[in-house]
Amino acid sequence: MRLNAARLRAKIGTFHRSRVDRIINSYSPINQDLIPGEFNVSGFQRAILDLPDAPSSFWGVDRCLRIREQIDANHSLVFHMGIFACAVDLAGDFGDPWSDTRFHTLQLKVLDQFFALFGFLGIRRKRPEASYFEGMRLTSPQYDFPPDRISKTFLNHRGIRSVPVPSIANLHVGREGGLAGPRVEVVCDGLEIGTVLFGCLRLRKRKLQPVNYVAMYAVGLERLLSIINRGDLLTSIERHARCRRLIARKVRSAGSPLFEKEVLSLMFGAEALATIPDQISTRQRRLVRQMGLEMKPSMLYLGLSGRDVGELVAFYRRWRD
Repeated sequence: MRLNAARLRAKIGTFHRSRVDRIINSYSPINQDLIPGEFNVSGFQRAILDLPDAPSSFWGVDRCLRIREQIDANHSLVFHMGIFACAVDLAGDFGDPWSDTRFHTLQLKVLDQFFALFGFLGIRRKRPEASYFEGMRLTSPQYDFPPDRISKTFLNHRGIRSVPVPSIANLHVGREGGLAGPRVEVVCDGLEIGTVLFGCLRLRKRKLQPVNYVAMYAVGLERLLSIINRGDLLTSIERHARCRRLIARKVRSAGSPLFEKEVLSLMFGAEALATIPDQISTRQRRLVRQMGLEMKPSMLYLGLSGRDVGELVAFYRRWRD
């Protein structure tokens, strides 16, 4: 049976309910500006940054907007991200995380839970692939990051195809006050669907300092649906499938693969416009204007008007999963 968004939310909510201290049932503000000029590019950023100072655990689904994302049938501008995060209280006993069994235990626990979620959703073990951090010397801030041997060993023992990466592609270093640590990136059928981050340091005044350990993972819900249903955003996500039919009723050429790029531009742009609140920063307004300019050629190619696009925006505003 094909999953829809509501059933997927219910299933992953059931999986996490007994594993966390609290469930977050609201979205972060779309216009939060933690990255200058951007929108809410990843889930529950503030809640995660608060964890080292008040260790606990949570699960929730956040709505995100990456207005500068390159779009295609598997990449949209608005998406939903499921986030699990937890922290370990070290009681002030900070040591070298790379030799600390408390950090290793946390890594193994969260990796086991992350891949157990895929099994719970019916994704066979042979489908996911992963990359893990192989170590590197960081110049700013200066720090020698050793290889993530715990993740490497876990992936090997589970028979998960994996590749070592000696670069920042698998190393997270946040902005001032943000966490730093190795990442495991996971793809399925060639599509990135999840990230596991192990935060063991925090950036303060251009230096990396010890912090209570934080582990988290993020999964893209729309991409999970695409993987489970063996399709893409246009076939697996009901709101996009219906919006595409709305466009095709207005202009027959929208149903042709020759115009898929233009259709995606209008669909995903309209959803972004439906999501953006009235109160945004000047830098964010510039991004919105630029997106509007990029949508105009698609309107012209398809022969659609501003009123037609307004109807698409209204459709996404009404939609409830």
